[in-house]
Amino acid sequence: TGVNVDAFQRPACLPPPPYTGAIKGRPQAVYMGHLYDYKGIPSILEAAAHGRDIDFQLVGGRDEDVARVRGLVEEASLENVFVHGRKSQSEIPPYLWHADLLLLPPSLNHPSARWTSPVKLGEYLASGAPVVATSIPALRDWLSDHEVEFVTPDDGQALLAGIRRVLQEPERASALSARGVALAKEWSYTARARRILTAAGF
Repeated sequence: TGVNVDAFQRPACLPPPPYTGAIKGRPQAVYMGHLYDYKGIPSILEAAAHGRDIDFQLVGGRDEDVARVRGLVEEASLENVFVHGRKSQSEIPPYLWHADLLLLPPSLNHPSARWTSPVKLGEYLASGAPVVATSIPALRDWLSDHEVEFVTPDDGQALLAGIRRVLQEPERASALSARGVALAKEWSYTARARRILTAAGF
């Protein structure tokens, strides 16, 4: 994986929050990416159903998937779930900067669980927000419990428990964020290019 750290690192002065409909004072759990089931959307919706004191912001997805997930949200009366749809790359960082935590919950029941290396992982870490991720083999190859809060995949209750741990343990959340930022810098395109040139003898 790789990341444009300069685009996603948290600025000293944040722009206004981009969330619409969020309840003031509620924690903001943010997911960015496609809305396919194997990306963990069912687990997010289950967590939201049992954690209605937390706002869940979903950013991204194809139009048809946005419509489908909005239908599920309406059917389950999940007033704490906001589906924003696709955004341009330049619009994404503020959604991450204003998050209390970021969600990366891919399913174990999909072939990609063995090999995925999502670009958004680097963007998440660079943003400085703590990450709650599912413990699948591919993510375990990239990360440890020192950089993210790992939870059982395909289990909305476990996802919610991980969210609450991060919210209730600010010192751990801060430590996860700091280590995540440091790891993102190692994954930056500049750092990767430097390592390639060094290996090539330049």
